[in-house]
Formats: sequence, C-alpha cells, structure tokens
Amino acid sequence: MSSKLPDSEKTLPHLVQNGGLIISAGTVSTAWALAVGVFYVLHEPSVLQKLQAELVAAVPDRSTSVDLIQLEQLPYLAAVIQEALRLSVGGTHRSQRISPNEATVFSDRDTGKTWCIPSGTPMSMSHFLLFRDETIFPNHEKFDPERWLGKPSMDRYVISQLPFLFLIHVLTVPLLIGTSLRSAKGLETALASTSQWPK
Repeated sequence: MSSKLPDSEKTLPHLVQNGGLIISAGTVSTAWALAVGVFYVLHEPSVLQKLQAELVAAVPDRSTSVDLIQLEQLPYLAAVIQEALRLSVGGTHRSQRISPNEATVFSDRDTGKTWCIPSGTPMSMSHFLLFRDETIFPNHEKFDPERWLGKPSMDRYVISQLPFLFLIHVLTVPLLIGTSLRSAKGLETALASTSQWPK
C-alpha cells in the first residue's frame, strides 16, 4: 500500500478495526437514530402534529421538491432530530479527548470548585451518561424536542452529524409530508455540505 501513514497504521488488524468502525458508525448508529426518531415521533401525537404543521407550513405544495437549506431553518424539525440523536447514543464507551496545547479548566457547578487539567492529559466521558444527566436534561427518559427550543444554554450539547441529517431528510420528510424521494432536491447539497447543523 502506497501511503504516507506510518507502517503501524497500515497493518491488516488496524485496517480491519478502522473498517469496522466506519461501517458501524455509518450504518448501525444511523439506523438506530432513525428508528428511535421515527418511533418517538409516531408514539407522541403532539410531537407528530407540531412537526407536520411546521413541515406543511414550510412546504405547502406537496408536489414541489424539498430543499435542504429550507429544512435547516425549521426549528422544531431540528429539535426533533436533536432529541432523537440524544436518545439514540450508539456507543456507551468513554470517548477520549486530549487538549494538546492548553490546560482545560472545569468548574464543578455543584461544589463550586475549579479544576485545572494540564495539557496533554487524557480525559474521557460517556455520551450515554451525559445525555441522561437529569441536571442537564430534566426528565431525561422523555422524548421532548421542546428542551432544545429557545435555550442557548443547550447549544453546547447539540449533536451535529451530517449523515443523520441526510437520512432523516431522505426518509422522514417524505413520510411526513408526502413528497417523493426522487423529488427530494438538495440531496447533493446534503452530501457535499460541511456546515455545522443545526444553526
């Protein structure tokens, strides 16, 4: 294999491990997020009604194509997607992060104590536990898109994953407003976009 990667990253076990990660992250977690989102939207009539009302107001003519840019501007749709992603965390393992160049300062809101973690120190946390923290997400087991609306303090917890947006655009919008998958204009934009969503 011709590559500038170190030899240790070109071994068969390393490539197999990364291939498995890509397949898992790109398919299993996406399918699970869709399943969770569709279940809760259909299980909660008030959520379905609000979502349909927002979609119909944004796209009143069901025969027209749906544009991704237009969908990105819909706050309730964005909140529904964020809530589906929050409740469908794929991995329960701790995600390791290292701040290589500067110390990480953390203030414990319960005790008021401030911690300074030196640069280069591995830190980790579980997304599963974070997204079920009652102090951040009261009544955390409830599917509640409203928790994301009009609350700038929640912006730090926004899960921005383009593949999820793309699949929800392709599968959920036609289900809810009756457009054809073939007329879903903007799919190329979804695939090519690198913008952070939602805004």
